[in-house]
Amino acid sequence: MKSEIQCEVIKRFSEIFRGQNFQNHVKQATENNITLFQPITNFFIPQYSRLPAKYFEQVKEYKTLTVLGMQRSAVIANKFTQELLLLECFKLLNDEVCLHYESETDSESVTKYFFLTFFIAAKVNFFKTFNVKVIIWKNKTSKVHGSVAGWRKNNSEPPKEVKSKYAEQLIKAVSQNKVKLDKITVMKDLENLKTISRESSDRPKFVQNTQNSSSARNNNRPRPNYRPNGPKEVRKQPKQQFSRSKNPKYFRNRDIGTETVENEPVPSSSTNQQ
Repeated sequence: MKSEIQCEVIKRFSEIFRGQNFQNHVKQATENNITLFQPITNFFIPQYSRLPAKYFEQVKEYKTLTVLGMQRSAVIANKFTQELLLLECFKLLNDEVCLHYESETDSESVTKYFFLTFFIAAKVNFFKTFNVKVIIWKNKTSKVHGSVAGWRKNNSEPPKEVKSKYAEQLIKAVSQNKVKLDKITVMKDLENLKTISRESSDRPKFVQNTQNSSSARNNNRPRPNYRPNGPKEVRKQPKQQFSRSKNPKYFRNRDIGTETVENEPVPSSSTNQQ
């Protein structure tokens, strides 16, 4: 048996044993309703310190249920990985043995022999190197803990001051007597706000119409064999020289390559020099 095959098989067996240890711990912890990690959430609520205590209790319960469900799913998923590694071990050994044995019975018996031999060798080595712990999960505490406002932890008074950066401009104007919050001013601002919102809602939304777009018109436009405007209508094309025939009255269209008749004769080189 090649050393490369032996190493690959032993590595897979070692990961199978590590996965089994993981499954045992997670399964026992889940059965005792012990959460093994604290989920981190990025959820900003306005006036978080003033939320009721019932909210924090509900959040802790939801987190606990979420973590327990993830632990159950992790156990099931790791079982799939174990089965996959076992199949890979058997395939590696069987492919190598079949190169030396033609009979199926002989190759199968030899494959099983190496399979059990490497299995036991990897298991003994795993217990020597890996620290297998015996954990009494009934005495353990869950990692999920409820988060509450600071004043609740210290049993102090709830906050009375309210801060809002969105009201700073109006507050500054009121404190400087630049704005009067009377009925007439407030109702006028309300009507202006309704008008602005109505205009924004009535404004037609931009809908791209492929039939009326310039690119669609250019693509669907019929291209004539002869363009009377000559090079002005040709865009983004390299300049090309006319290939004249023997008769100077004829020349080849540079775009299509068909001979077309010019209304006026082409001037000779002598007239151009004059």
